[in-house]
Amino acid sequence: MGLIALAVALLIEQLRPLAPDSRPHRFAREAVDLARRHSSTERSFDATLGWFAVVVGSIVLVMLLQWIAEAIGSLASFLLHVVILYLSIGFRQFGHHLREILAALDRDELARADSLLGTWVAASQCEPRVRGATPDGVDGPPPGRIRLCRAAITHALVSAHREFFGPVLAYLLLPGAIGPVAYRMVDLMARRWAATGMDDAHARVAARGLRIVDWIPLRVTAAGFAIAGDFEDSTYCWRAAIAAGAGHDQRAMLVAVGSGSLGLDLVDPERDRHWAGPPADGLGPAFDWRGAAPDVGGIRSTIGLIWRAATLVVGIFVLVALSSWLGR
Repeated sequence: MGLIALAVALLIEQLRPLAPDSRPHRFAREAVDLARRHSSTERSFDATLGWFAVVVGSIVLVMLLQWIAEAIGSLASFLLHVVILYLSIGFRQFGHHLREILAALDRDELARADSLLGTWVAASQCEPRVRGATPDGVDGPPPGRIRLCRAAITHALVSAHREFFGPVLAYLLLPGAIGPVAYRMVDLMARRWAATGMDDAHARVAARGLRIVDWIPLRVTAAGFAIAGDFEDSTYCWRAAIAAGAGHDQRAMLVAVGSGSLGLDLVDPERDRHWAGPPADGLGPAFDWRGAAPDVGGIRSTIGLIWRAATLVVGIFVLVALSSWLGR
């Protein structure tokens, strides 16, 4: 049932994608904000209680809906899985945005491409777009073509993991339909609670929770990118990122593996300097990969890489479903 529900949800999502400001997404953001307000102290214990309240509450809600659906019948249970997957997965989102940015770059409209990328980044981070801001969130003129292509590619890799690979792998690993909901809520808290830019207890607890929950999905996604791209270079970049101390950083891992898979230099000199900058005394070696400069061809290659990796993950899902069915 899970495989068919995933296929139906992906088909519906391709035909009618869910907007970031839809009612279910607004409800999830309000729940996360409510948990933060009611645990608004600097103590890590209170922040942890707020984090667990959101995660456990979402799991209990899904389990209750599953119990009601199973009491009604198999069709109701199947439809519940389809609805939950449809609300949790955003496979079409990154491809649609990348194609719009690619079309603007083909017309040499850098300002338009920058505006599209900024809107996409703002929607993904659950924050309103700052007018005139660059993709890194700093006010200023539109960035150059290389920097814009780099920002678009790296954000596509991260968004593909957050909105597709992570929820699908959580659905595969956890029983019932609790996996996608729990994963998206944990990811939402990590982004929402860190959106203020303050290194407070809530941001630290949410980041730690995401590292724990995302440990297996992140590495499976990275392995998928490595297999779907240049395996030798991507594994080299993977090891180099771990040696540079970025083994638990979601974005750093995806940027590093994506750089090797695509043969591109995706490291941002400013944003990634904490792990890819010059080596400091006692901090170990820096990430030393240098690929080709990102361009519109790299964006096209990124779309193909994500599709191949998605095919691989869905193939794993098929094999697991077949083995489960044959083992009965």
